[in-house]
Amino acid sequence: MKSSSIKIISVIMIVMSLSQLAVGNIQPVYAANTETIPPASQFCGSINSIGSRMQSKLVNITDTSGVSVNSVESLLVRQSNIQKDLEQNRIKWDEERNQQYDKMLSLAQNETQKTAIMTFKISVENAIVIRRQSVDLAITEYFSQARTLLQREESQLVGARSEFVMNITKTIDTAESDCSANKSPSEIRTNFQTNIATAQNKLQKTRESINTTKSELEKIRKQEMQTINQALQDFQGSLTGARRDLINNLKSSGAKTNQFDI
Repeated sequence: MKSSSIKIISVIMIVMSLSQLAVGNIQPVYAANTETIPPASQFCGSINSIGSRMQSKLVNITDTSGVSVNSVESLLVRQSNIQKDLEQNRIKWDEERNQQYDKMLSLAQNETQKTAIMTFKISVENAIVIRRQSVDLAITEYFSQARTLLQREESQLVGARSEFVMNITKTIDTAESDCSANKSPSEIRTNFQTNIATAQNKLQKTRESINTTKSELEKIRKQEMQTINQALQDFQGSLTGARRDLINNLKSSGAKTNQFDI
């Protein structure tokens, strides 16, 4: 039972893959590069070409996905893969433990020894149920919270991108309209620059808020790993106690511990 009954290290390795989730780099929302703005005397004569070039860049922004590595779809795929891995490994570990139980029972020389082994089996299996429930709950809670954060992030990015496109389009339209109305070129140019800068600043603030999402994702991942590690420690304590009781019961029945390889 020492090496094959409980695969704690394997459990840790599978669950540690969660550390790679949702902490990658956010795909930025690309802003249209501000064109070189000509002096006031040439501004209105160039506004149509400036507007056309900026509009073409806005199309690219509209077509760009807000997120890449940290998409909700990617998160769901990883959750599914982790659950499948756990299920497959648990089936294998269950089979290995049952083989060990059967081997130990075949070596029992009396009913007292069989009872001690069955008591040990019940204790171990109950501890495994508790451990698995804790691990599963930690994983489920992590993915649920991560999904909520990523959905919020994606919504913010989509909203910021739409607002940016709208503000830039409005800025271009206003400049073209003011030029057609023969307003002061200097004033038009100044307003154009101010509005472009304002739109970019709003976009930048939203991009900076993504850092908050990343830190929140890291926080819930840390909590998940703490819960899982605690479940593994509790299980190890239960396993140690069950093994100690088994050895004592077998010794009192006259058996030698090396007889059972424990």
